[in-house]
Amino acid sequence: MERDDDGDVGLASGGPTNKWPSAEWRIRPARKRPSSIAGDTGYAAAYVQTTGFSTSAADASRAGPPDEAVCGTWRTYRAEQGLVGCVTMAVERTHAIELRHLRYFVAAAEHGSFRKASADTGIQHSAISRRIRDLEHRLGTPLFLRHSGGVCLTFAGQRFLRRARQILRNFGDGTEEIASIQRSDFGRVRIGIYSSIASGFLAELLGLYADRHPKVQIDLIEDNPADQAAAIRRMQLDAAFLTGERSWRDCETLPLWSERVFAVLPEDHVLAGRDELEWQHLAEENFIINEAGPGQEIHDYLVQRLAAFGYHPQIRVHHIGRENLLPLVALKRGLTVVSEAMTAAHFPGIAYRPIVGEVLPFSAVWSPKNDNPALRQLLDLARSMSSLREAAAVTPPALPIDVNAGPSQSPDRLQ
Repeated sequence: MERDDDGDVGLASGGPTNKWPSAEWRIRPARKRPSSIAGDTGYAAAYVQTTGFSTSAADASRAGPPDEAVCGTWRTYRAEQGLVGCVTMAVERTHAIELRHLRYFVAAAEHGSFRKASADTGIQHSAISRRIRDLEHRLGTPLFLRHSGGVCLTFAGQRFLRRARQILRNFGDGTEEIASIQRSDFGRVRIGIYSSIASGFLAELLGLYADRHPKVQIDLIEDNPADQAAAIRRMQLDAAFLTGERSWRDCETLPLWSERVFAVLPEDHVLAGRDELEWQHLAEENFIINEAGPGQEIHDYLVQRLAAFGYHPQIRVHHIGRENLLPLVALKRGLTVVSEAMTAAHFPGIAYRPIVGEVLPFSAVWSPKNDNPALRQLLDLARSMSSLREAAAVTPPALPIDVNAGPSQSPDRLQ
């Protein structure tokens, strides 16, 4: 055995690998020592032309006793299922064609010289020559014709050059694609929502994220919190922005922002003349909600708040979307409540009035097992926005909201 200067192990000069680069050697007990491979182990290598790495049961049984011997990088192992003998071992450490083989081959082909390829790549001339020779051995055909002025491609080399360039190009594109995903240059993020995106923190977060990552696809899914948390655990959702600060099983939770709670009432309602409302003002009112989210949460919220005054509210459920619920308020079918972000939605005949002391927190929920780079970028941006809002928070006086006016500016909105 001998070792070349870049650490690869090969046979001694004149060994059969020069003739059969894909051949294997089977280790057998040595009656005599015809080659240096046997060394001092009592085993010799029997040359066999083959293309695989395994041997038959008959070969294994003829190979010798079931002990293990080591000679340089050569090993013999006990056969499986009670068979004695040794499995075959390849002559070289690996028969795989590596990317460096292709790079050196393409460089030599483009320059027409190993020396020029060496100067261009910064790899020693001897290493390029040796690797190209290895490549030719592994392919079983010469790729270059050597002459005093350099090298030129054989017919096989010309055909292989196109394939080699394609492989290198595909590999480069693949690595760039993975790097782009890590940078969130493109990708997909699936977000569960449970509040309005008409205005407020979530609307601004999604808008800013889309500006910074225009090639990332954003999918929004509206559902109740329990189903969204389950979808996050199944990796069907990347994250959800939910009301409250409760912990969800197998999920991470990050409080981000809060919004005031507003009552929605007809513009000619007697309570519309007030700048702000308290719960006792609403104790005798009838309410309407929609069946879909967040209808059930609003129902529970109203029952909890008004129960403190000994009143169980009359709440009617309508099987309509959120955008059609507010016009029903204008038709005097009942009152409802919304978070502050929804007050940006203008409907004729309604008014929004804040409820004193009512603040609704919102949190991001996601799985710690989710490694989506687009999700990480979204959460980092959300943290940054939340920190900036907290640092610049100034509590404004509660003002009435008129249907013809824009949404109020809370301390949770970006200035």
